[in-house]
Amino acid sequence: QFWPLEKKLRIIIQAKECVKWHKNEMEERLAQNRSVGSMVKQSQIFLTKCVLNLWKLLIDFLNQLTPWQGRIKDIESHFGSVVSSYFVFLRWIFWMNLTITITILVFVMIPEIISMGWEGTGARKTMLPVEKIYATNLKVMWNFEGIFRYSPIFYGFYEDARSSKIGYRLPLAYFLVGMGVYIYSFVIILRKMAYNSKQSKLSEKGDECTFSWKIFASWDFGIANVETAHNKVASIIMGLREALVERQENEKQQEKNWKTIAKRVIANFIVLGILVGTAYAVVLVVERSESSEAAASWYRQNEITIIMSLISLIVPNFFDLISLLEGYHPRKAMRWMLGRIMVLNLLSLYTLVRVN
Repeated sequence: QFWPLEKKLRIIIQAKECVKWHKNEMEERLAQNRSVGSMVKQSQIFLTKCVLNLWKLLIDFLNQLTPWQGRIKDIESHFGSVVSSYFVFLRWIFWMNLTITITILVFVMIPEIISMGWEGTGARKTMLPVEKIYATNLKVMWNFEGIFRYSPIFYGFYEDARSSKIGYRLPLAYFLVGMGVYIYSFVIILRKMAYNSKQSKLSEKGDECTFSWKIFASWDFGIANVETAHNKVASIIMGLREALVERQENEKQQEKNWKTIAKRVIANFIVLGILVGTAYAVVLVVERSESSEAAASWYRQNEITIIMSLISLIVPNFFDLISLLEGYHPRKAMRWMLGRIMVLNLLSLYTLVRVN
């Protein structure tokens, strides 16, 4: 039988008082004893307190340095945690994009500017006299024309020389940075998903009557907006669904019989066939683009772009259907799907670069 809340609070208060009393008694005993061991022990306690206090001050200082922390707290106090979580997510996206921007700036843009050669570049890096008149116009720059068009922001600015004046292999760096940024985005999103899932499990691990708490104690009474209230209702419903799925997965002793294993093996073979088929399609399209009839029609001129867009649009839906055949947990199925999409994009990019 579960303890009532009053009894839990009373026992917690008694336990804290007992620990505090014994701690004070031990410190007094050590202060009265003048032996070397007691002095060493007292010094250790003092140093531990100092380190803990410094650590708390450092954590508070870092929290103060966190961008927009005070603003987000103000939003949370006025509109609830649902609205503030959106701005926390935007801040996380900002840090991820800042990391990607610095990586591209350091390894691609700055080396190109340092080793930039103007010989043989033609109109790629030099503005025409007519364009210089309106190059700094705000309306022109708003459409990323003018000076922005002839800057390292666009990929057409870069050379295809295998080695620059400073010995830096810019095409290889351009390719590796692009792949590295893509893999970094994928890994950091998966880590964030795993961290949030772990925090959710830790918060619910010690709870008693989880579904009762979710139904009767999940509402945020700081909400003062109708749209935010609707979002909170949807969040509670989604949390209940996830909790039901977790309970079903825990109660269901999933036996990995030969049928389940066979389905997953077949699903992996289907995925492998789709990946091979997409790579062959990219090779075939690139070969067709190099033929003499490549400029015969609008479709033939844009065939590579159309096929790559169709692959990115259609193939992930097939991966989603294949995940239903495997019967994994929704969270694990999502990770498998993200991994397969990453492999698909990297394979298509590698095939396109390799053939060219």
